[in-house]
Amino acid sequence: MAYFSRIWITLFTAILFIGLFATHAYADIKLEYHYKFIGLKNCKMCHSKDKLGNQYGIWSKTKHAQAYKVLASSQALKYAAALGVKDPQKSDRCLVCHTTGFKAPKKIRKKINDSDGITCERCHGAGSLYAQKMKQIAKERLSNPKGDSKTAETTRLIKPTKETCLQCHVREVVIDGTTYINPAYKEFNFDESIKKVSHRRK
Repeated sequence: MAYFSRIWITLFTAILFIGLFATHAYADIKLEYHYKFIGLKNCKMCHSKDKLGNQYGIWSKTKHAQAYKVLASSQALKYAAALGVKDPQKSDRCLVCHTTGFKAPKKIRKKINDSDGITCERCHGAGSLYAQKMKQIAKERLSNPKGDSKTAETTRLIKPTKETCLQCHVREVVIDGTTYINPAYKEFNFDESIKKVSHRRK
């Protein structure tokens, strides 16, 4: 009896381990875009001001800002070669997690430059409706100690969570049925990583 108990415990542990590992190794996403992208320059107009927290300045010092440029590095070229990719900066297999608005219709993506890398709208969502209400949002943020805004919450503004990050920080991601492999995958620690990109107003 003890023998069979040990077997079940071992199987349960293995299943649990596989389940936990899989959450960091795989993501299945269906792309949905509800609004137009306004582009980094427009986000920068307000979010580079110190009184609002200078989120642009903080972002510009992160790896997200270098996400596209790093695709031209020697290491990226090695990873790409292993996947049969000649130019990482032109391949969907790499651009999927190194740019903003991947596969979005051209008419709503006109103001996005791939060279900007992972920008505000990759994590917070396309900002056309947010921009329309920006004056009211800014007023509310400035009067709130934490910089919160009730109006912003009506614009489908995404508040990134661990799940948001795990759309890319995984071994492979399936988007609309197509599988993309991450050859540079490293074990992702959300609690530590979020500190490196956090830009809430203090």
